[in-house]
Amino acid sequence: MYEFEAACHLGAKLAGVHWWFKSRAHAAELTAGYYNTRERDGYADVMAVLRRRRARLSFTCVEMRDCEHPPEGRCSPQGEPAGVWGTFERQQAASQS
Repeated sequence: MYEFEAACHLGAKLAGVHWWFKSRAHAAELTAGYYNTRERDGYADVMAVLRRRRARLSFTCVEMRDCEHPPEGRCSPQGEPAGVWGTFERQQAASQS
């Protein structure tokens, strides 16, 4: 069997669905297909697939800040990427142990 170096790397772009991120239900993420609630890390499965495929990850909305949104929207464009980064770090630590 021959093994070749990949000609290109797979990349994925995760949409920053930060609306209602500070709510218990995370309704916007659930509507977008991310099963992310306070009790379940909806990004863990996505990160596991990306890690297995050695894919690159791009995340949108990282330039936005929480203070730029009205409080009644319960948005957190800063909290969502931080949560995704935390998932990445936990999976990295688990794969090294």
